[in-house]
Amino acid sequence: MFMKLTEDYKENTMNFYDINAKVNYKITDNDNLFVSFFIGRDNMGLEDLVSMKWGNIASTLRWYHRFNEKLHSNTSLILSSYISDNSMEILDMHNSIDTHIRKYGVREDLTWSAYNRHTVKLGFESTYNDLKSAEWNLHNYREKERRYTWELFMDQEDWKATDNLTVSAGLRLNAFSALGGSPYYRLDANGDIIETMEYKRGDFVKTYLVLEPRASLNYSLNPNQSLKAGYSRTSQNIHALRIQNMSLPMDRYTMSSNNIKPQTADQFSLGYVALTGKQTYEFSVEGYYKSIRNVLDYKDGKSFNSEIEIERIILAGKGRSYGMEMYARKNRGTFTGWVSYTLSWSDNKIPGINNDRWYTAGNDRRHDISVVGMYELPRGWQMAATWVYNTGQALTAPSAKYVINGETVYYYAERNGYRAPDYHRLDISATHTKVKKNGISGSGPSDCTMLTAATILLLSLLRMTIPNLREAKLYKPPCSVLFLRSLIVSNSNCYEQ
Repeated sequence: MFMKLTEDYKENTMNFYDINAKVNYKITDNDNLFVSFFIGRDNMGLEDLVSMKWGNIASTLRWYHRFNEKLHSNTSLILSSYISDNSMEILDMHNSIDTHIRKYGVREDLTWSAYNRHTVKLGFESTYNDLKSAEWNLHNYREKERRYTWELFMDQEDWKATDNLTVSAGLRLNAFSALGGSPYYRLDANGDIIETMEYKRGDFVKTYLVLEPRASLNYSLNPNQSLKAGYSRTSQNIHALRIQNMSLPMDRYTMSSNNIKPQTADQFSLGYVALTGKQTYEFSVEGYYKSIRNVLDYKDGKSFNSEIEIERIILAGKGRSYGMEMYARKNRGTFTGWVSYTLSWSDNKIPGINNDRWYTAGNDRRHDISVVGMYELPRGWQMAATWVYNTGQALTAPSAKYVINGETVYYYAERNGYRAPDYHRLDISATHTKVKKNGISGSGPSDCTMLTAATILLLSLLRMTIPNLREAKLYKPPCSVLFLRSLIVSNSNCYEQ
């Protein structure tokens, strides 16, 4: 907003917003209705040269019903949508690329308290996915890849407790089906298409079934100290492909298909929790190790716009993630909050990439720090502040360059061998909550993001760069734009469905 008031930056756009809304309504003593809504948007533009827009919408309608003292249910209707729309002008030609992920689902959860210290949970969820991997208009050449899938979850969990030991075990069945309505392909070893297969809208193309067991133990050493251990298997059918050499919202997405298997992971964890005498303070430390199968990444020399058929430019391999999390929280008093620190490593090893060696994954965040403080004020007001710091995104950059016959050739020593600048953000919010007699409660948050010095650095770099862009009429992203998400402070809120 304030950029419009300056002479140097008035033609540029840089804004972002998040909106949260929740309504709870008590129908009867046994029935409650909950509605939640979230929308977030980020917009960035460099005069008439570059425009980037991305954001999320999520909404949930949940009905809680209590059958009796031991049995209750939650029935939910879920809608979510992610969009990304980017465009730029190159040599007086308009170029654009956009993508979306839309999910429509219904979920049912039953909780049965069989008897004292024994609870059984059952549930299922059915979701229809609509994913547009990319639709682009490059040099007046238009292409689009869009797929549809259906996913079903069936879940069971059994919880038991003794005086010192709490045991929770569960099993989830994930059934995922790729649906017709768009082309599917058979590929050779080089990624070339050898057959195109057309299916009617709604036809089942390929179905995967994955069992996901999980278990956790919590052993009380005394009333204020405990040890915990856990194991879980998870699967994922929507896959994100991140650009290796820049930090922009141009990631592409794809889903499991006849060529892509679900990503599965096994995680083991061990931790320790301690509380002070009156449980005012809580401290914990936990270590974990995760083994991942069917990790996807771009082939060497390929990027998001190399082919519209994304399956042609990716390879699959394995991954690993391990680290330690430390946490301290103040639970009581007018002032509450917590501090957390995570030290972690995430690596991939994919045949055909990085000379078949392990390399840092694009989602690796070596250091992650969060500091949250909340202060209760009279008359339903609450002030809160959140500071977040994490290591910059791993990315691929040239290690050297050579000039051969007048042509510049870049040499890349390893995948993701460099990092964007570290990222930090400070958010301040004021929230007012009012409960009415008819059972409706409402809250209105007001957020203010404190900009860091990195934002000033970005604006200075843009000032130096834009004249050169206009003179050349050719857009080559400067480093300030490549690291946009690391330098710009974004207002980000969490919401609970």
